[in-house]
Amino acid sequence: NFYVLGIGKNRRNRKVPGASRFTAAATGTRYTWGTRHYSKGSYRKTFIYNTNGTIYHMDDNGNVASSQTGFALNMYPCSEVMRVASNDILYFSAGDTTGMYSHDGNIGNTWTKETNVTLNFVGMVSHLDRLFAFEEDSDILRFSKNLDPTNFTDSTDAGQITIGAKRGSKISFIVLLNGTLYIVKPDSIFRLAGRTPAEFEVIEVVPSLG
Repeated sequence: NFYVLGIGKNRRNRKVPGASRFTAAATGTRYTWGTRHYSKGSYRKTFIYNTNGTIYHMDDNGNVASSQTGFALNMYPCSEVMRVASNDILYFSAGDTTGMYSHDGNIGNTWTKETNVTLNFVGMVSHLDRLFAFEEDSDILRFSKNLDPTNFTDSTDAGQITIGAKRGSKISFIVLLNGTLYIVKPDSIFRLAGRTPAEFEVIEVVPSLG
């Protein structure tokens, strides 16, 4: 029962007025990421990341248990869901040096290390049956192979796009709005045109910000 204010590292959780505390379990210091995931068979899972470097699973009764450890402290993770082989898979990146993990809705609440992904994303969006993502302090937008969200190295169908290097600015975040992927930088906003790698084109829609 909280909502998020701000973007990026300035995000803060705020309690929804009139809401009560869901759990009193002491699991660390503060939370910087959380999601409710529905997988195949409508299994509902609530996961939260604490700045102690741990993902916790929280059940519907407010019971909290460690689900995945080993992440750096004080991170601001990102996640995205993509349908793979008829199941909705939750992909997670802490943005540190641990790469990508995935969760398939299993009842043990375990995560799988996606060893094919050596990149450390801080923003991810599912679009056109691909995973689009970027790393911290980067102006490069990466996209996976079609229907293969952990393959960013395929020489014919995965790739990367440099987003308008203006005064060395980097990507702040990416967002999907009305079927269009927008890439936001501190000084400009771009949109992705096209539906295949051969057609992909980045178009500047707001030339100046700030």
